[in-house]
Amino acid sequence: MMRQGRMTQRSSGNAPLTRGQLLALILVFIVTALALLALDQRNLLAPLKGAVERPIFALSERFTAFGNGARHFGERYGNVADLREENRRLQEENDRLVAADARVKALELENKQLVAQANFAVEFPEYKSVPARVIGRDPTLTQKVLVLDRGSNDGIRMGMPVVSPDFLVGMVTEVTPRTSKVRLIIDQDMQVGVLLQEERAAGIMYGRWQQGGRLRVQHIGRDANIAPNAKVVTSNWTLHVPQDLPVGFVTKVIRDEQADTLQLEVVPYVNFDSLELVSIILTEEITGRPGTP
Repeated sequence: MMRQGRMTQRSSGNAPLTRGQLLALILVFIVTALALLALDQRNLLAPLKGAVERPIFALSERFTAFGNGARHFGERYGNVADLREENRRLQEENDRLVAADARVKALELENKQLVAQANFAVEFPEYKSVPARVIGRDPTLTQKVLVLDRGSNDGIRMGMPVVSPDFLVGMVTEVTPRTSKVRLIIDQDMQVGVLLQEERAAGIMYGRWQQGGRLRVQHIGRDANIAPNAKVVTSNWTLHVPQDLPVGFVTKVIRDEQADTLQLEVVPYVNFDSLELVSIILTEEITGRPGTP
């Protein structure tokens, strides 16, 4: 009987409001609303309104700041993307300018060398020359040689001198139909007859690159008066090599007491590492003094 009574009471708690209860609740709501209006008109609700408005206003400010931050983040992200694109474009433009500048410099150098080759033809009209491009060097770095894009098909023969274009560079030592190999004057296997341009004292010039030097002139008479920075030119002592081709200048005079002669340290005029264009002089055999190199 008790269990049935509890179940009956729980069921009655969930029953809908009666009409009278509903009318009473409405009446309480109306009275409360009127009372709040009356209190508000007398400013009696100001403390309560301030206490409620402050947290609501603070919350509103936070939402506003968050919205502004989101908008600014989007703007910044857009600006970063624009800046990256602009940076990429400027980098490409810079690369094009660097390439164009390198090409201009190469053309300027080539033009300068071509002009010098033309000047050589004016200075030595008795000799015909063929322009050639450097296409290779010794990969082992044990020899000072160049490979040129001219060969026997162009009339190139062994022993022909190579200039750049006013200064002696070396001699042709190997020839194929389309290429030739040039041994530079600073290589240890090179020997060339030379003169001191002003003093006209003769000697033999040897390559010294493998020994840590460049050029050395030996067998100069002991009585030669060597001026500072004296100019060295080719003599007619070497087969195929025209006389008076500039070679270099004297930087040091060494007296060989045993041989009673002078030795000269010489710096060549040519920067061999930067050579790109040279000229091959198409000389026939030029006879010199007996016993010359």
